[in-house]
Amino acid sequence: MLAKEEVTIDGDLTQNSSTDFLWGLGAEVTLGFIGLRVEWEIVERGSESDLSVLSLGFTTRF
Repeated sequence: MLAKEEVTIDGDLTQNSSTDFLWGLGAEVTLGFIGLRVEWEIVERGSESDLSVLSLGFTTRF
């Protein structure tokens, strides 16, 4: 994943572009027409400011 960051310090605009590693895990359980999905995604930025997302979702089938 290509990350682009813009920061303004004392009126000067600084741009930083880098390539960060994105990975995740997910699972889904389906019982009849209803399903439950869990996903976890992480963007490793090489610092303590790594980003992490945990999501829970429901699915239905017709």
